[in-house]
Amino acid sequence: MPPDEQILSIVREVSSATTMLTAVSRRIDDMAGALRDLAADKSQAHAKLHKRQDALEERVEVLERFQARLFGVALGIGVGSGVGSAWIVQVITG
Repeated sequence: MPPDEQILSIVREVSSATTMLTAVSRRIDDMAGALRDLAADKSQAHAKLHKRQDALEERVEVLERFQARLFGVALGIGVGSGVGSAWIVQVITG
């Protein structure tokens, strides 16, 4: 093969390799972007989950206070009496 053809062959191979590396580089960039998006979504979901958990814990505390108040009234007055039942209805309905 004459030197000019050898040089041309090498240039074609380098060009082909460069094109392939550019495509691989773009694919890696795309995957990195997808991973960043996934991490951001995970972070948002995690924050949302903690917010819901905090709200549920607050609701449990409210229910526990209500239950303690209800049982306190029931023990103090006596559930069997008519007055006790009226107090429980008042406590439940606010």
